Amino acid sequence: MNIQHTWEVKAKNTPLLRKKCNHCNSERFYCSNKFRLNAQKKNIDIWLIYRCVKCNNTYNMTVFSRIRTESISKE
Repeated sequence: MNIQHTWEVKAKNTPLLRKKCNHCNSERFYCSNKFRLNAQKKNIDIWLIYRCVKCNNTYNMTVFSRIRTESISKE
């Protein structure tokens, strides 16, 4: 008897980022649930946008840097 289970785990929210803010010296950033994308010819850059919890200063966390679009999984 062989039973197979498939689990899918989803995060409810993104974790806080520990990084010093250049504007207010806070050490926490939260994910704004937005991203930036820049494409040049066949390469693409993708960043998650984080915001300071105190002053809303932004920090772009790199997800992909200068990667070919064909190499990104469609799933």
